[in-house]
Amino acid sequence: SDQKSSLYAASLVLYTFLEAGMSPFDVRVRICDAGHKPPTSFFKGLGLFKNYLVSVNDPVEKQTEKLESIKPNIVWTHPSSMAIIASYILDNNMEICLKKFFSVGEILFDDKRNVVREVFGCDSYDFYGSVDGSYRIAFECPSHEGMHIIDDSVIVELLGGDGAVGSGEKGGIVVTNLYNHAMPLLRYELGDVGIYSDDKCSCGRKWPLLKTIEGRTDDI
Repeated sequence: SDQKSSLYAASLVLYTFLEAGMSPFDVRVRICDAGHKPPTSFFKGLGLFKNYLVSVNDPVEKQTEKLESIKPNIVWTHPSSMAIIASYILDNNMEICLKKFFSVGEILFDDKRNVVREVFGCDSYDFYGSVDGSYRIAFECPSHEGMHIIDDSVIVELLGGDGAVGSGEKGGIVVTNLYNHAMPLLRYELGDVGIYSDDKCSCGRKWPLLKTIEGRTDDI
């Protein structure tokens, strides 16, 4: 991607976090691969949107020590990684409180939501995207009634054997990115299965709803 589209993608991520209730004064920790480098942000000089990285490759005890040291309001990582940390905290009678958990990269099942609520005392918010297709495709708002598709940045289609599927039906997710002009991807098949919904979210946002992500096509 070119610089403009990379900045647009980073802005989309920030936008969805704000829509999920994040404050500019919250402190985030991203637990991810050690090789990840966040984009440079002018907010850093203002002391806003503080974002720290913790390596998922570190032992769980070291990850937990870093969380205790940084004292974040928000953690964003894969739900399986968060579950491992939660299990370690329970086993060692520790206490870490969070404002929110942002889930990426995997399906966020109810059992993970319940563990996060029990151990960290916070709600979980699911986000859907793809590095190769469109970095942020949909986000979960505080109403938790599905994920809002950001349809002025990406076109999302759910397809079955006979073409587009209807509301409430499972379909393979196909996306067309609307802002990456360096490498246009038209009707790019992500390999995920989801369910579209015609329902309107009670939050009042007008984005269309992706009701659930069911998994990968090679799992179903």
